[in-house]
Amino acid sequence: MAESFEGFPKKLSAYFYMRGNMRKIIKSIIASVATTVLVVASSSVYSAEWIDNSGLIPDWVPDSEVTTEGTHPDWLKTLIMMQFRIETVSDTHDFKGAVKALDHCAELGVNGVWINPVYQKSEANRLSSNNGYGIYRYDQIDSVMTGTTDKEESFRVAKDFVDEAHKRNIRVFFDIVVWGVDKDSPHLTENPEWFMYNGDMREGWGGYLFNWSNQSWREWYINNAVQIALKTGIDGFRCDLEPSVTGYNLWGEVRRRLWEEHDRKFAIISEGTNTRAYGVYDFEQVGVGEEPGEPMKWDAENYFMENNIVDSILTGKGIGTKDMQLTGHSGEARYYTMNLLTHDSKAPRVRRNKVRIGYQAILAPFIPFWNIGEEWNNPRVMLPNGTGVMYFNTIQWDKIDEPANREFFEAVKKMIRIRRTYTEIFEYYPENHKETNICKVHTDGGGLQAYARFAEGRGVLVVPNIEDTKKITVTIPYTEMGIAGAQGYKITDLMTDKVVLTDTADKLNTITVEIEREDQRILLVEATGTIPTQPAPTATPQAETITPGADSISEDITSDISFSSSGGSVHSGSGSEINTDDEKEQMSDDMRLIFFALAVVILIGAGFGIFYYLLKKGKIFRT
Repeated sequence: MAESFEGFPKKLSAYFYMRGNMRKIIKSIIASVATTVLVVASSSVYSAEWIDNSGLIPDWVPDSEVTTEGTHPDWLKTLIMMQFRIETVSDTHDFKGAVKALDHCAELGVNGVWINPVYQKSEANRLSSNNGYGIYRYDQIDSVMTGTTDKEESFRVAKDFVDEAHKRNIRVFFDIVVWGVDKDSPHLTENPEWFMYNGDMREGWGGYLFNWSNQSWREWYINNAVQIALKTGIDGFRCDLEPSVTGYNLWGEVRRRLWEEHDRKFAIISEGTNTRAYGVYDFEQVGVGEEPGEPMKWDAENYFMENNIVDSILTGKGIGTKDMQLTGHSGEARYYTMNLLTHDSKAPRVRRNKVRIGYQAILAPFIPFWNIGEEWNNPRVMLPNGTGVMYFNTIQWDKIDEPANREFFEAVKKMIRIRRTYTEIFEYYPENHKETNICKVHTDGGGLQAYARFAEGRGVLVVPNIEDTKKITVTIPYTEMGIAGAQGYKITDLMTDKVVLTDTADKLNTITVEIEREDQRILLVEATGTIPTQPAPTATPQAETITPGADSISEDITSDISFSSSGGSVHSGSGSEINTDDEKEQMSDDMRLIFFALAVVILIGAGFGIFYYLLKKGKIFRT
């Protein structure tokens, strides 16, 4: 017995240094529990409390308090934009009813709305396929939307709507048309010379075209655009078909008069790509997806699911005009949009795909842009005859609360909350877009290029998955994010706000995470110690390699997370080695395990001794 006892410490010592199976089993049990808890939290995080992002929207301030950055008002870098049509977002089909849509935008965290044309329509045009883009009168707001046929009163009603938007810190852009008028327009009889080309009127888009070289028309049109802006208080125009119709001079003059003569820090968006010539257009509706030799992709909803997003940004591929791409100067402006769905689309595009809206738009270095309803998968209902495009689609607000739609809607709000919270990362727009704060994140699954956005000692990893395989290994790019060399790091799952890992860089060189198909993991990586002084990372083009992404991450102790480093590894499999740098920490863990085992042995021994004593005294099993 003594000999056996003398051998016990040696056996324990051998166990201690070899880290036998008992420790593995216990940690495996803890890991499985932790993983289960996290999965449950991940799937139910949106059901407990609905998110309201209205308090995160930057304050709307009057033009006198707006700072300009070059030719841009400074609030452009805060924009997250949606498009909607006044008549389809409420049962009343007017500005008053559309205030509900502003409440929705504020809750979502959207602070820019592009409103489809609000100018007077003819009754024949009201339900036609060209509704709103065939103008009856340019100098009056539509009577159905305003409830009045009085011209000045119609502007006051529109201004009330804009004021309501500003109370919610939302900027308003009115769509405006330049091509011509509806065939019933009184402008044709009042000023026929505006439409004459060598004595004849020219038809186009179901109406008659303006003669854009007619100086009388140009002066009237410019002045009318200025008056619309002043009377309604809008923050900008979205210019249909521009710059392909009038070019840059007309809108350059509108901008000059508003800025110089009226101190309006105005913004102007073209529909098509533009060169940013003369500082006329701040950005375009369709900023991504146009390539030389390829047809225009009006909807860019899959562009970065087919093209490497980091390569495109750092080289300008598919960003800006085709001519600028051919000369190597594309993607060198400050602002571009990622437009998931245009006003000409005939079907929803996002369709509850979190990668499509999050990875490509909300978290990417673009101004996110989509049509209302995409953020919860509003059903498609076109005109009675089955024709029409998405701006005819009736918004069915009650559909938000269908379980799948609500879960997706809350996820979109959470992604916007992340963008609004880490403004130093997500609102960073350098003068040259190619120099933006993005780098590649190397992964071994997911089907897409993962990326990191970074600033001020921390970075956010966006790791998507469009494949069926859920487990994905992610290599953290500390150097590229400018946070290498710190004493330690903390990783937070931003969708659940849970700290999931805290350790040194060699332990957190790679991590393995889980993610469902058509979802992404959004991870905040922060340095927890001093970062050595080092040059700021510069964005340089990298070779195109499509690497994948990830999702459901586990807690500190879990079999679903692996750590690897050049000096060894710690993982859930048997036979792994321990780093000498962490020997003391591992010894501490093992000592606790040994004391636990000794306590169990002592308790069992004591129980057996009591049992034996009672048995000898005849206290039990007595007949």
